[in-house]
Amino acid sequence: MALALLLGWHVVNGNHGLSAWEQKRIEDKQLQKEINDLQRENTTLRVRVDKLKSDPDEIEHEAREKLRYAKQGEVIVDLSSEAKPTPQTVAK
Repeated sequence: MALALLLGWHVVNGNHGLSAWEQKRIEDKQLQKEINDLQRENTTLRVRVDKLKSDPDEIEHEAREKLRYAKQGEVIVDLSSEAKPTPQTVAK
């Protein structure tokens, strides 16, 4: 009887028991999700790279956004660098 209990405990809680198996199953699901997320991101980035290699409109958009390029006669106004006004308290 004691041997059966010991064996049962080992099957559930041992190094290769059900508890360890459940943990590995959860870890496997998390890793599979991470792999899928990274594959989707990789696909998105590949499409972006292909567009930047061949699509003139995409190249122009990137140059305007990242490098702040403008066409002749255009003026670029950067509102993000201006100081934001601080709220003032009104004295009663």
